[in-house]
Amino acid sequence: MATADTVAHRELKACVLDGRLVPGIKVVQEKFAEAIGWAAAAIRNRGMGAMANRREHTVTGRGVFWRGPTDEIHPGDSDEAKTS
Repeated sequence: MATADTVAHRELKACVLDGRLVPGIKVVQEKFAEAIGWAAAAIRNRGMGAMANRREHTVTGRGVFWRGPTDEIHPGDSDEAKTS
């Protein structure tokens, strides 16, 4: 006999696979779909350099920042710190 958690898990899995949004976790589903999209792009472009590993460097007054596949800016090390 299936427990309530198992039934809820099956329903959530069906919603994700069908592309339906589950009330209350819309943001989680959107981020999950975005992550799957980046992984698929990386696999497709493996021979040309995976997009997920591509970093765009921006030099600012506070050091070097890199922009990852999710377009979030993460503080990075300065060039001096990388060579020492």
